[in-house]
Amino acid sequence: MHVGTKANWLKDALPRNTILHGKYKIRKLLHQSELSIVYAAIDLDSGEMRAVKEFYPRTVASRRSDSLTVGCMRAELSAAYYKLLEQFEREAKLLQELDHPNIVRYADHFEANGTIYLVTSMHVGMTLSRKVVSRANENDGCGGGSLSIDEMIRIFEPILDAMSYLHEKRIVHRDIKPANIWLEQDGRPVLLDLGSAIRYDEPGPHPIVTTTGYSPIELYSERSKQGPEADVYSFAATLYFALSGGQPPSDAASRLFDDKRPSVRAHSREVSLWMDRIIRWGLSVESGKRFRSLRWFRAAFRLQRAAMLVTPRRKNKLAASSPNVSSTSSTKKNASSLG
Repeated sequence: MHVGTKANWLKDALPRNTILHGKYKIRKLLHQSELSIVYAAIDLDSGEMRAVKEFYPRTVASRRSDSLTVGCMRAELSAAYYKLLEQFEREAKLLQELDHPNIVRYADHFEANGTIYLVTSMHVGMTLSRKVVSRANENDGCGGGSLSIDEMIRIFEPILDAMSYLHEKRIVHRDIKPANIWLEQDGRPVLLDLGSAIRYDEPGPHPIVTTTGYSPIELYSERSKQGPEADVYSFAATLYFALSGGQPPSDAASRLFDDKRPSVRAHSREVSLWMDRIIRWGLSVESGKRFRSLRWFRAAFRLQRAAMLVTPRRKNKLAASSPNVSSTSSTKKNASSLG
């Protein structure tokens, strides 16, 4: 996770060694976003490390002089503050219902210091975003940052299982992107941050939360119909990023009048034609032109595996049928000396 700067720690974050709820001792700042601050904390009861997410929307909230209490900056911002607070509490209650090995696990949530805290499992490793970008930088950005096909399948199939689990519960994540896929040290992927998630049978308005390159066009409106096809778009965009060496697809808003979707095979010829087609289909600007069922991604993974098996056999067959140049030259030379 991104570690906050010392300046940010002093300005917004809780002091180190603060004890929350009588059991969570803050050890360090992990990340600060527009809506929250995430800390690494030790659970004094179990001795386990936890991630503690504090509701702190920095555009409308501030820390009081006691360095603990959070409150709305000004009275005229209170409506926005409490709307965001409700959204944060919804994430905690939603996570409490979930139990999947590839989704961040709920541990606790509570009110304290005038705000709400969400406690989840702690993960050691790095985000998919960091993994791909770091690899690209190591290769001077020359396309060497792409995941291999085998790596891609090992990471994305479990995330697809997590998405299926959410969709079965009529939940749309709405914020699938490389920064929200955590890779454990043993390689296990974990889907993070359900702060934007909604139940797609609930009427709007829905909060607008978008990320350039990864959010479908319907997420730019709080009144639009939003269902599984929104996650299909974001999953396809994340696949594109991983297979292109860190290049996100062009944003949906920029393709409203000319929906050109580039082929990921321009970055990696290992990607099968079928996988490329499914990714481009998933990136359709109009939600009605995308598929809703995740089985299309599963089919693409199966066919990609088949292509991986066929390609080495084809190479071996070509190698076996090709004449050995050195052997042929030697034969001609011997024939000449005999003549």
